[in-house]
This record gives sequence, structure tokens and C-alpha cells, in this order.
Amino acid sequence: MSTLEILLSILTIVVALLSAIISVLLSNYFRDKTQKRADKMNVLCHLMRSRLYGWDYQSLNAVNLIDIIFVDSKKVREQWHIYFDRCKIENPSEVQLKDISDARNKLIEEIAKDLGYKDKITWDQIQNVYYPNGIHTCIVNQNKYQEEQLKLINYLNRQFEFKDQSDNNKNAL
Repeated sequence: MSTLEILLSILTIVVALLSAIISVLLSNYFRDKTQKRADKMNVLCHLMRSRLYGWDYQSLNAVNLIDIIFVDSKKVREQWHIYFDRCKIENPSEVQLKDISDARNKLIEEIAKDLGYKDKITWDQIQNVYYPNGIHTCIVNQNKYQEEQLKLINYLNRQFEFKDQSDNNKNAL
């Protein structure tokens, strides 16, 4: 084997190793980028959903991860902290509730911009929520049902407490 053939063989091995390493690095980079976008989209979806149904555990988890998920998005994090500060008011007035709602909508808008939806998801679209009467009636009825269940449970608890006290008084005599 000549020196040229040895050099070509070594060069082929080096190129093969480099291409494998570069392939793995690029694959990891794009996988991480895709996962970050999915995490950001998840936050956006939960915030959009919370406009209608209010907060649930998933929405709360999503907003509490904003500082991590949007670590490289200064504007999103600033708007998150503005919204968070407005939410700290204990008994907000109607004006303050409107400010809180506007801050949440601005947060949604910033997240949409960060995801590349600058002109596709607008302020008007964020503010307008589809909320059919049937859903409203269902939610109101469900809340009434839960209130009545709580009243019944409290009533039964009082009855059992009264009965237990009566039994204890009889045993004491």
C-alpha cells in the first residue's frame, strides 16, 4: 500500500467520523429547538384556553414555567412579571380586573410574537373569546350542582356531629 492510499484511507475514516459527529450534534440541536418550540406552544395554548375556562392546574403550571421556557425571550418574561404583579392584588376593583385581563392578553400577544405569529394572532383575536350560551349554562349548572353538594355534605356533617355529641352525653350520664 502506498503512502497516498494510506492517507486516503485515514482521510476517509476521519471524514466518516466527523460526519457522524456533526450529524449527531445537528440532530440534538434540532431536537432541542423543536422541543423548546413545543414547550412555548404549550404555554400559549394553555393561556388561550384559560381565557374561556379560567385557570386550571395545567394553565398554572404553564405560566409558572415561563421564566424557564422563555429564558431567552426578554419581552415575554417582562410581560409575565407585569401580569404576575397585577395578579397580586387581593381584592381587585373592576378597573384593576380589567388591567389584569389586559396584562394577560398582552402576555399572550408577546408569546405569540415570540413564536413567529406577530401579524397572525392579533390583539383583537386574543381579546375575543368564543363562549356559546350552552357552555355558559352548563358551567353555571355545574357550579350550582357543586354548591348544593357542598351544602348537603355540610348538613350531613352537622347531623353526625350532633348525633355524636348526643351519644357522648348519654354515655356520660
